[in-house]
Amino acid sequence: MACDRLKIQSLNTRVSGHDYADVVWMDNALWHFRPEIVISPTLTSTIGTEFGAFDMDLGLNVNTILPLWKGAWWDVNRIHPVGISTRNFEQGGVFYASRLKQVTSRDMLHQLLSLPAINTQARLSVGTAYNVWEGKQIDTSTQSDDGRHRLGILTGDFRTDTLKYNNAKSYQLLSYRYAYNDAQTTTTEITQGKFWGGDTGFSVSQKFWHGDTAFTAYIRRTRMNEFQPIVSFAGLQFSIPFTPQRNKGLEHAALRGVNQWTYTVETKILETNNQLTGGFGELPKTGDTLAQTLNRDRNASAYYESRLGRVRSAFLNLSSE
Repeated sequence: MACDRLKIQSLNTRVSGHDYADVVWMDNALWHFRPEIVISPTLTSTIGTEFGAFDMDLGLNVNTILPLWKGAWWDVNRIHPVGISTRNFEQGGVFYASRLKQVTSRDMLHQLLSLPAINTQARLSVGTAYNVWEGKQIDTSTQSDDGRHRLGILTGDFRTDTLKYNNAKSYQLLSYRYAYNDAQTTTTEITQGKFWGGDTGFSVSQKFWHGDTAFTAYIRRTRMNEFQPIVSFAGLQFSIPFTPQRNKGLEHAALRGVNQWTYTVETKILETNNQLTGGFGELPKTGDTLAQTLNRDRNASAYYESRLGRVRSAFLNLSSE
């Protein structure tokens, strides 16, 4: 989504009493209805199993984003296998059932709302996720003026007619993120509640930024119900922008890569076995998260002020075209 108005203003600036009435803010209406096609790799993989050190199946995510009105867009995602895989993901292999399949994985309408008086943004999503699950989700973000503290709420309800049992999903998650400096180069986030798979528990993550690349280490402990044991995981995750720094596109449409591509490796801990165990601690995939939409969770005035050199460099590079 494009921002047609950008104003960097910190708390100190607002209380200083300066009059900005003579500033003229330009509104480029062309961006309001400029469709985008976002292409990125998608990968399903296993690491360190009894069948091999590394197995994978590679495909493409083709995501069509159509702006509709202010703060709203239609989001359709298709998965296309490209035929690049290891032997265990081919027909007759042990992971053949988990291979990528050509399918429309997501078809959703998103509406973004902003409440600047309390530094809060919310996004309502309605439609189909995970191929067959229909429902709605609300994602909110409230942060302090300097961006050091952020509180998030994620809640949703989905159903499917393809299953006779366990055909409903209801999840509620509360998260708190703390940034150690204005540049937000290091953050800690705690998430607690009920996840997509129905398990309840918490996760703690530590994220380190280097430019636009992020490295995250985390632990997670959840269980399906009070009569079942807690299952613990530890993981490493890295995120990179999978797109050129300069995306010109066409006048009325854009073709680009995803602004945050993420790959995760995790393993069970505090267990006597290391069997592959899925369905725990899963966050629903309904498109870009609200934090990702808001400049990948770096949307405070203090962050932009600490990065004025990068903002100036980007302006000079783009304006020289």
